[in-house]
Formats: sequence, C-alpha cells, structure tokens
Amino acid sequence: MQINSILSVSLLACVLAPAVALSQSAIPVVPATVLSEEAPSVPPPPRFGTSPMGGSQQKPRILRSSYKPLEIEVEPGINQVLPIAIGHYNRIVTPYDTPFVQTVSDAIIEPHENVLYVASDQEYPVTLYITPDAGDESHAISLTLQPAAIPPVEARLKLPGTTGSVYRSKKKAEKFETGHPYTEAIKKMLRSVALGQVPEGFGLGPLQAGDMVPFCDQRGMSYEFLKGQYLRGHHFHISVGTIQNTSGKLLEVDETACINGQIAAVATWPYTYLEPGQTAEIYVVLRKDLEPAPTTIRESLLEARR
Repeated sequence: MQINSILSVSLLACVLAPAVALSQSAIPVVPATVLSEEAPSVPPPPRFGTSPMGGSQQKPRILRSSYKPLEIEVEPGINQVLPIAIGHYNRIVTPYDTPFVQTVSDAIIEPHENVLYVASDQEYPVTLYITPDAGDESHAISLTLQPAAIPPVEARLKLPGTTGSVYRSKKKAEKFETGHPYTEAIKKMLRSVALGQVPEGFGLGPLQAGDMVPFCDQRGMSYEFLKGQYLRGHHFHISVGTIQNTSGKLLEVDETACINGQIAAVATWPYTYLEPGQTAEIYVVLRKDLEPAPTTIRESLLEARR
C-alpha cells in the first residue's frame, strides 16, 4: 500500500512538472521594481458645456476674423486691380442683376444672381469684363484679380453716382413684357411705377444720351422730363417726369397731348385734375422697337406759285 502511494505521487509529479515549466517560460516574471512604479495618469478628454452637477465647464473658443468686405467704386472703362485668395473661392458682388463675364482666364468663375464666385490656383492675374447682361454693353466693369496667399476676399463693386439706380436684366424684362397680353403688360408697368416700384427686369436711372424723350404739349401745362427718371426694359422704356398746372384755373390732364409715334401709353399720378400750381407725376411708356411715325411732306401752295 505504501509502495502504491509513492508511485502515485511520482506519476503526478511527472505530469505536473512539464506544465509548470511551460507556464513559467510563457509568462516572464515581472520585476517587483516595475510593479511598484505608478502608471502615468492620462487626463480625461475635455468636456464642454455644463456638468451633471451643475458646474460650468470650459467652452470652446470661437475665432472671428476682423476682415471686412471691400467696397470698391469702379468706373466703366477704367481697370481696377483687386487681390484675391489663391486656391480658394472669392466672392465679388456686382451692381448688376445678371452679370455677364468675358475672360480668357482658366480660373473658375461661377455666377449666382448678382454675385460672382472666382477661384484660381495660379499666381497669374485674372482679367474680367463684366456687363449687366449678355448682349447689353451699356456698362462694362474692367477688373484685374491678383491671386495671393491671403484669406478669401469679398468685394462689393459700386458704380459712381448710382444711388437709387437699378440695373436691368433684359431676359427678365422680356419675360415680364411678353408674359402678359399687350394691354395688361402696360397696365402692370404703370401700376408698378405709380406704387414706387420698378417693373421686374427693368433698370432705373437718370436720362442718358440716346434715350427717347417724350414730347407733350397742353395749353396751361408745363412738362419736365429731362430731370426725371428713366426705366429701361426690353421692348419698353418708361419716362417719368412731372406735369404742373401753370394756368389760373382747374385743368384736366390730357394724355393725348403727348404725341409721338413711339408712345404706347400715358398716365399721371396721383391726380388727373390739377389745381393752379399743382404738380403730379407723369409716366410715358415708349416702344423702343418702333420707328417714329413717318411724316408725309406736303408741298406748300404758296411755294408752288413762285
């Protein structure tokens, strides 16, 4: 019995010895000095806002640029040099409703309503000619954009002496004029002007050389168109002037006193009867695509007798 116990212990020792040796060789012993050292503490990730306990935590800083948009007065025919950011979009706000761009540059130019987005990855200057609309050469802004290592630029272009001016869009004006029957379109134009508005797509500004000036002649009335306003559309123009009663009695405004082959309609606001010295606005709608009525020459009888 004792011999059997000794043999059992010996066999168990033989079985466990390789396992213990294998375990010791697979897991190296860590020195006690290493275990005694404290592991470096890792700070927790920053938290913003309010803590659950109601304490105020640090808020992220918002960086704001002190850069302000450029406001540049440009004159037609005079080139203006502007710096722009290289490799970024730059924003150019034009005074035109639907600007049309002429350039030979490879820069990206994307129009959005009255704004041009320009981007270039080259250091070469970008030259542009900007007109109010395709086919409208009444004004042309000349720009040279110089790319540089600066933040993106926003430039707002302004034409000199354009306070209260509105530049037309021929496409929108044509759509407005042809989108209604002839008579209805003229009524809508006159209503807009009388309410102090500008018909859709029309341009507003002072009278310019080459504009059609109405001729009106009514006894006791004085007309002034040269110092008035002028609205330019596609087929129609509207001349806004004043009419004053210079007589000593009440007079009714006679719209037929404005005689011209290019006149389509005449209206006054807010009065059609004027007291002595009283003044009203007068609106004359002109068809710019109509030629003046031809005049037939009559030979004088007196000249024939000579």
